Amino acid sequence: MKVWITGATGLCGRAVTKVLKENFDVTPTAFSRAQGDVFKLDLTSEVEVRAFFETHKPDALVHLAAERKPDICENQKDVTDSLNISATQRLAQLTKEFNCWFLYLSTDYVFDGSQPPYFPDSKANPLNYYGVSKLRGEEVTIEENSNAAVLRVPVLYGDVEELGESAITSIAKLLSSTSEAKVDHWATRFPTLVYDIAQVIEKMLLGKPAGIFHYSGEEAMTKYETAKIMAELLGIESGHLVAEPNQTGSALRPKNAQLDTAKLKDAGYYVKPTSLVSCIKDILSPHFQ
Repeated sequence: MKVWITGATGLCGRAVTKVLKENFDVTPTAFSRAQGDVFKLDLTSEVEVRAFFETHKPDALVHLAAERKPDICENQKDVTDSLNISATQRLAQLTKEFNCWFLYLSTDYVFDGSQPPYFPDSKANPLNYYGVSKLRGEEVTIEENSNAAVLRVPVLYGDVEELGESAITSIAKLLSSTSEAKVDHWATRFPTLVYDIAQVIEKMLLGKPAGIFHYSGEEAMTKYETAKIMAELLGIESGHLVAEPNQTGSALRPKNAQLDTAKLKDAGYYVKPTSLVSCIKDILSPHFQ
């Protein structure tokens, strides 16, 4: 099976590319960080995207490319719309035209976090523009290609090129200083390892389901709790960290957008999530040497 992956140089994209290459004929694409065997492709260019379909004729497309940073999305809505909505709509249209299965990676931020847990058919109510744009991306995906699938996931982590690449590993940067730092102890999050997501996607490629599915890590923790776990595992003093009980950041975020994964389990695509405690030390250690 020929599988095209967008956003292949990102945190999730690197993991998905690595896992899928073991059993599939993978064509990875990216834009600003494309190099080596990763094709450079501008997803906002209709001409480039159509030409790519005609040349490579993929059997499946795993669409991971997106503007993901909520604070950037709030301030650059046109740029966000171009990638998260317009490009997604074009890909959905072309996957239908070329008889190519389409998987769109979405987010728990389509929910407002007031009534967890959330099921695939729960009412969406995004609080920030990132969530709005990803929800619209879901809608155009399903409108344009009824055979497509949407996989919603929460905050991701994995092997990073630098700590700021993931919202989880970026927390560890606070451990490098002894200055007092307030850390969010308001929002409950469910860190999810990108290699687990890659294995879920691998299973979904074999079944090519349609509809909306949820996948999530099982450990509930705030940023403050995550920081304390990291400090203990790395043997770093964390007395300078102060729990902040109020929401932080310029973009509103859900308090608890826990995703229910029963539908994914019932469909046979589920993978037991890796515990953050079991792997975060190995992920962070190279950055603390």
